[in-house]
Amino acid sequence: MPEFKWKDKGKFLKDFDNSLIGDMPVAMVEFIEGTKGNLIFITKDGLVKKSAFSDYEIKRSCFQGVKINDGDYLIDVMVENKEFNVMFVSNMGLGVRFETEDIPLQGRISAGVRGIFLEKGEFAAWGGFVKEHTHTSVALITNEGYGKRISSGDFEVMTRGRKGVKAFKFVNENTGRVICGFKVSPLFALAVHEDSNKLHRKEFVSMPHEQRLSKGKQILKHGFDSIYLYFK
Repeated sequence: MPEFKWKDKGKFLKDFDNSLIGDMPVAMVEFIEGTKGNLIFITKDGLVKKSAFSDYEIKRSCFQGVKINDGDYLIDVMVENKEFNVMFVSNMGLGVRFETEDIPLQGRISAGVRGIFLEKGEFAAWGGFVKEHTHTSVALITNEGYGKRISSGDFEVMTRGRKGVKAFKFVNENTGRVICGFKVSPLFALAVHEDSNKLHRKEFVSMPHEQRLSKGKQILKHGFDSIYLYFK
């Protein structure tokens, strides 16, 4: 990647390699030849893969980093930190938390192993790292605009690949299903892209911490298309 001045526009992904046409960035990880450690990949279908940095010491600008099954896609890529656990929350409001040591080391082009058990039609609405001995705040939002913040400390560490425990209570169809999650700080806000136009509407929301079995509260009107997190 060439170095640019801060006013320059930069380059599109497809400019680096034609095979990247249609792709979108998921994560950026600093890589220096000889770096020790492992990368962890998380997918929408609840898979998790751990591969050594050394597997990516390839003299090509573009190469396969993980096998993605049909219909699946990457949610995040992170550098393994043994002071953190991996956590998933499904669209059905179930959460599972497990240690990174529970993920086997696999080769570069493997698809990974099951991180959370999902029934047909279900998907991982959020997946990421949470601190092992402290409480990480995670905001969950449903397609009907309900939201709440939960603490990772409310989820005991369990074996990888389980269905998990309830993280969001759905009272009725009006509550919707979980579509996304974010690790957040006390000061955060949401930008919402509505279906009706292309403008972004900023929503500064008040989202207190709630228990696992609560239904949250309606913080957004339904009919939005995309949600983006940013900090005040």
